[in-house]
Amino acid sequence: MLYVSYGSNMNLEQMDYRCPNSYVVGNGKLNGYRLVFNTHADIIKTNNENDFVPVVVWNIADADWKSLDMYEGYPIYYVKENVNVILDNGKIEEAIVYVMADNRK
Repeated sequence: MLYVSYGSNMNLEQMDYRCPNSYVVGNGKLNGYRLVFNTHADIIKTNNENDFVPVVVWNIADADWKSLDMYEGYPIYYVKENVNVILDNGKIEEAIVYVMADNRK
């Protein structure tokens, strides 16, 4: 399953430690979102196509989701949303992204 990372999960060494069975698919962007900081990095939907967040897209192995969920504090601190990410090659893919839970914002 594809995963869209921003913030600290763009760090290849950190992700290799957390998700050793996963790999980078490429770079991309989320149109209509903006990066904000609510104590930690978060993204918010703006619906403005001029807003975008640069991201790294990962293929997360089934065995690595539990570790990633724990790191993100899922489902208490961050929740998962499905998004369409535009890869640098122009291809649009469906992926999962973590966004801060509403009660944390």
